[in-house]
Formats: sequence, C-alpha cells, structure tokens
Amino acid sequence: GGLARYCRWFSLPMMRLRRDVLGVTREDGRFTSLGPIREAAALFGTTAEDLLWNHTLFPYATAFTTKVDSERAIRGELGARGSRKHPGMSRLSRVGSRRVCKQCLLDDVAQYGETYWHRSHNLPGTFYCAKHRCLLNGTTLKAASRTTDVLPAECELLAPLPGWDSPGGLGLAVASAALLSRAPGPGQDRSAHFYLGLAVERGLLGKGREVSQPALLELFASCFHSDFLKAASVEFSPSRPWPSLVFKPKSRKLATLGQLMMETMLRNGNPRPGFLNHQRKGPPYPSRQEMDDRFAKAGAALLEQLTSERRRLMLAPFLRRIGADHAWSKHKQEHPQ
Repeated sequence: GGLARYCRWFSLPMMRLRRDVLGVTREDGRFTSLGPIREAAALFGTTAEDLLWNHTLFPYATAFTTKVDSERAIRGELGARGSRKHPGMSRLSRVGSRRVCKQCLLDDVAQYGETYWHRSHNLPGTFYCAKHRCLLNGTTLKAASRTTDVLPAECELLAPLPGWDSPGGLGLAVASAALLSRAPGPGQDRSAHFYLGLAVERGLLGKGREVSQPALLELFASCFHSDFLKAASVEFSPSRPWPSLVFKPKSRKLATLGQLMMETMLRNGNPRPGFLNHQRKGPPYPSRQEMDDRFAKAGAALLEQLTSERRRLMLAPFLRRIGADHAWSKHKQEHPQ
C-alpha cells in the first residue's frame, strides 16, 4: 500500500546518498512519484517497473487509458528517450494537504517500527481510509510541494474537514484504492456504453432510453455534496455539468477521479427504478409498430397515385414524400423493409 521500505527515499541523507553513490544531482522527486525512477531502482536493488507499479500512483493515473496510451505512459515514466511522462501523474499532486489514517499509523509502527505515507490515502477525492473505513486526518504538509524527510508520525494532524464526509465518499475511496493494486498492463478504456450499460443493469435507466440530465445531476448531488466537490476540486457549472459527458460517445474522456465518481454514483445510488429516464415533454413518441402502420398506409396511397399517373420515383424521394426518410436512415434494422 505505499512506500514502506522506501519512505525515506527523499530524505536529506538519501538525497546525499544518491548524489555521492549514483552521481544523481537532480532533486525532482515529488510526493506522487519517485523522480529518476531507474536510479531509485538501482539504489534499492529492484526494478524500475516494480517501483512504478507498486510504489507510485501510476496504476491509478492510467486506469482508464487505451493500450497505446498506457504503453506510451510507461515509456515516459521510465525515462525512454523521446517519450513524455503521463500528464495525469502531475495532476495527482493537486490533492491539497497530505492525509493520514490514525489507525494505519498505529499499524505501521507495530509492523515496520515507523510510519510512512500511504498512496491510497492521498489519491484525488479520497477522504476515507479504505481499510479501516474511517475519515482521514489532514496535515500541514502540501502534497504539491517537494517531498521532504518528514514522516506522518512527525506531522501535526488536523481534524477532517466537514466537506469530506459525503454519502459516496467511502465507496469512492474503496474503488480508488483498488486501482492501485491492479495488475500491470493497459487500463480499461471505458466508453459511454459502459456507463449506459451500468445504468440499465442497475435499473436506473430503461434500455434504449435517453438519460435525463436533471435527474442525473440530482442523483450525483445525493452521492457527492457540493462541499465534497469543492474539497476534491471537481466542481462544475450547472450550464456545463461534466457528469453528463460520460454518456456522450464523442465527448472528451474524464480523468480517473471523474470516472470513478460516476461509477460510484451508479453503483451506490438507490433511487426508484427508471429514475434516469428522460421524460419527453408533449405527447409520447409513437411505437415502432404505429410508425410502420402509418408509413405503410401513406406509402400505399402514394404508390397507387404514382401507378395511376404512370410515374416513377426513386427510393429516397419516395421516403421523403411519406415522411419516413428520417426513421429509415436512423433505424433501418427496426423497420420492416
């Protein structure tokens, strides 16, 4: 769950050891990464891949990327020439202050003789300990700052903020922590079909129905309060709510936190069945059979007229004349030819 044996990697003595033994003069390590990871692996007698997957937030940052993007990110983090680091890794430092669990502090001292910073406690939007299911405590140390030799036991612990406690907070923390232990390899490239399928599976949305944006935002707010969104830095404008983007196939994909919040909402939200169904204003749409009957009647009348006038008409203008062109172009498989 963290940098148990490597927790003093960024301490002042370790920085000197890197400089004197390995000749490393850069001190670009941050709280969410390991800086020059190959040099760290050489120092501790392990592999760079092991450090990347088991001691950084990389598994979380790349959990929902394609195979191509994931492989590119691995090359970038391992320092391959011409490769760039994954942008999500730098964004993970924007989690405010570093957070700890009091019970984990006691467990770490009992097991290791010292405390260390847990990765799972310092993920974006994570304010619960997934193991002990309690609210975390904040500290006076900023996560975005350069790492120092200060360990959790040496910090002044702050009380949990009121905004941290939200109905979906614990479920989000558990789902976030689970990503850290995923097997090395590409992430799950989620699309709109994943969330639509999950909504249908949970009974929140009828199969083939459109999603109601007001109902979606109401369900989202019931899981994640406004104070929680502010603390997690995922606020949105009512006119441009990002939660609705996951249901649009051509929308830009959300970051890991946004995707996990949507999944947590759909899995843990418990409103009435069909809650997310879009309710169209005005008269209801006719059924497929009613549309077929109407088109068949109009088509037979037009065909009789054309026959009596000995005129010929191509298919496209024929469908336009009877008003069936849109239904035919959008739902060919659902209408009898």
